[in-house]
Amino acid sequence: ASYTGTLCKPYIPYDVWLPPNQTVATIEAKLNTMGLNSTSLSQLTVDCYEPFMEYLCSSSFPKVEAVVGT
Repeated sequence: ASYTGTLCKPYIPYDVWLPPNQTVATIEAKLNTMGLNSTSLSQLTVDCYEPFMEYLCSSSFPKVEAVVGT
């Protein structure tokens, strides 16, 4: 699916895999309830922000990979 959210927009330039019955919006809402929103994330130092966001976004929204040999 295309990434249509806002939190990870700069970090997700690819199609993402979504679990059954989940959307980008529902996953971002869950991240928000865990306190992972732009307000709290802005408190990270510059050196930590980019690596943390890359990790958070890539683990929350894994890239869709082509299945080889099918």
